[in-house]
Amino acid sequence: MNAVLVKYNSKNRIATGLLRVLADVQDVEIDDDVWLTDEEIKQIEKSKASGICTTDISELQKILRS
Repeated sequence: MNAVLVKYNSKNRIATGLLRVLADVQDVEIDDDVWLTDEEIKQIEKSKASGICTTDISELQKILRS
């Protein structure tokens, strides 16, 4: 299984509705009581800032070749 972190405003009816629908999909689990530590948030922000995306490894390949 893959895990995805989603930040959303719980007052946003569209986002809340989408998560409710997604929760009804087979083989999908939504765990809404997950809290990240400050260190985990920093690591995520650092990863996002790196510009490396897991679906496009070309940048990672360039870095590894250099």
